[in-house]
Amino acid sequence: MKRILAAFMAIVIFFSILSINAAAEEPSAETSSDSSVLYNLQTKSFIVEKNADNEIFCGFLPRLMICVLLVESGEDLETEITVAENTRKNTPQYSSADIKDGERISLGDLMNAVLVGNSQEASVALAFHLSEDGTLESVIKKINEKAEIIGAENTVFTNVTGYYDSSNPGKTTARDVAIICSYAIELDYILDRSDITFTMLTVDGVTRPLYTRNSMIESASSYYYRRATGLGVSGDTNGGYSAASTILNNNSRFLAVNFSKTGLGYVLTDTVNLLKYALEAYEIREIVAKNAPVTEVEVRLGRDADYAVLYAENSVTASLPKSAEDEDIVLQFEDFASQITAPVEPGDSYGFAVYYYNDTEVGRTRLIARTTINLDLIAYYSDEIGNLFKNPLLWAAIIVVIILLVTYLIMSNISKSNKNKDEKIRRKNRIHGKIK
Repeated sequence: MKRILAAFMAIVIFFSILSINAAAEEPSAETSSDSSVLYNLQTKSFIVEKNADNEIFCGFLPRLMICVLLVESGEDLETEITVAENTRKNTPQYSSADIKDGERISLGDLMNAVLVGNSQEASVALAFHLSEDGTLESVIKKINEKAEIIGAENTVFTNVTGYYDSSNPGKTTARDVAIICSYAIELDYILDRSDITFTMLTVDGVTRPLYTRNSMIESASSYYYRRATGLGVSGDTNGGYSAASTILNNNSRFLAVNFSKTGLGYVLTDTVNLLKYALEAYEIREIVAKNAPVTEVEVRLGRDADYAVLYAENSVTASLPKSAEDEDIVLQFEDFASQITAPVEPGDSYGFAVYYYNDTEVGRTRLIARTTINLDLIAYYSDEIGNLFKNPLLWAAIIVVIILLVTYLIMSNISKSNKNKDEKIRRKNRIHGKIK
């Protein structure tokens, strides 16, 4: 009996441990970081926010902005440049890329040094290259202006290196970091290059290795998560620690951003957990299928039908919480009239069906007809005649004509009456021999 009881207790304990481990591994939106956001790039909505608008410092952000300026300049990344003489002088901390003044290196390799190796000197070299007046101040002004245009309203850059200067540190928020990152990864090159774990730089014709500084994409790291892609990691005890990474869930991309004053491990762990949460809690759902009927609309002057069914030109899919109910998705119409006029031909467009979840647009499709409805010519001409007589200008013209006609008749009668009077007078005068 004791053996049976012991075996039973062992089984209970075993399954209890399994359930505890499963609960511990279950992804959660809770973070230990000071500021956190999870952003859905498809719906352009924040689905996790923790102190999202608190002021923070993010070291990789100004370097990322320099890469944004480079890509948007349209320059060929294979172009080799000579590193400006004042590059090292304006670099507070050198990186493993070890870029030196006067060296020859391609713009693409400088971008790799920034995105893969967190190279401050590469960022300075790019900034000098992009400067129109040869100063870093003009480039700092550019990235501040660009941040404002993008929509990062609470971000101020004070340098191009991302170095924390206590006297003039610059500032941003987790929300702004997400806004800037989401803009950057829509551009060519940036996400792909930030996701590289190892590359070779060619400097003065000689190759040298460069390894990623991002532990989330480095397979040898305890923070490695194979589904994570890019994007930036930086920090120290002075400015705090920040990390941003993305994950692709079918065709929907999520971006996680975390900041902590305590340590890099907190932001890496929280970033990975938020990415896992995006996979666990969200799914791609087809809201409406291509060619599916959406609504019907009244048809005027139709010979064959009084109503036309309108169909979805394309399917609409969206990344939605798995807990979302169908009734949570709201359909609204745009550029849509409740009544249309025949003829109607297949492919004719009559506005858009727009779908919302939590007041955020998650997809839209054009509404098109799939059947032919011919024009009823008798009804058409009857309608035209009826519309003609409903035209106030026509009635105004008719009234004017009537007034003119009545006026003419009255004046004509008056004139005729006067003539008759004159004729009577002349006759009377002739009779009395007084005609002159």
